[in-house]
Amino acid sequence: MKFLAALLLIMASWLPATSQRSSYDPAAKQPSKQGDGFVDFALKQVNSQNKDYGCQIDDARKLLVDQTVKSITSWAVLVSLSFLVLSFFLLLHQHRERNHREIIAAGLLTQYHNALTEARSQAEEAIRRYNALVNRINSTTEARQRAASPSPEHAQVDPTGMSLPRQIKPQSAPVSQAKEGNRSKGNNTVSPESKPQKREAEPDLIAQISTLQQQLNASHEREKNLQKELTKAQRRAPTIQPKETNIAG
Repeated sequence: MKFLAALLLIMASWLPATSQRSSYDPAAKQPSKQGDGFVDFALKQVNSQNKDYGCQIDDARKLLVDQTVKSITSWAVLVSLSFLVLSFFLLLHQHRERNHREIIAAGLLTQYHNALTEARSQAEEAIRRYNALVNRINSTTEARQRAASPSPEHAQVDPTGMSLPRQIKPQSAPVSQAKEGNRSKGNNTVSPESKPQKREAEPDLIAQISTLQQQLNASHEREKNLQKELTKAQRRAPTIQPKETNIAG
């Protein structure tokens, strides 16, 4: 019991001393000096003059708006620049369209020229075959007339029969005239003995003549049509270019 009483007295005497010591703090009376951190040091190095960059950016934005959006001169410059760009693209499109039309016109003219050349070659071939056939008919008729004339008197009586084949025009004689000439030659110059042979040869020759004449007429007709188309195309080609140059000007 004595020991406990002594312990309580010691504790009672120790508690006021600790409370007084904790309340008295001389470091609290001295001002604390906190050192600058790394962030503050870096900010001071970046903005050493302590400028308000937000206000400066706001002032620059207001100045830009006043000189562009709220200015009539800037709108005029913008509209003129837009028209300039639009006209450039329009001229580029017209240039491409003109080149495309020139290519198409050149292709059409080439086709017409090739077709015209082919038609002329076919017409020349038909004329050549027609001339060869007429010459063969004339030579055959002359040979038959010479074989059918036994005496000079008969040759003097029928001189017109000998001259008729030579008067045939190979290129311009129609089929009807050739038929009538062949029939008149057979009636005037050929003797009754050669009539059956001539009648057998006449249908083939007449058929060949008519076929060649039809081919010749078709070739001439085609050549005329191609010539008309070529003339129309040549007339259209110059009219396209002045229109495009006027638009470009």
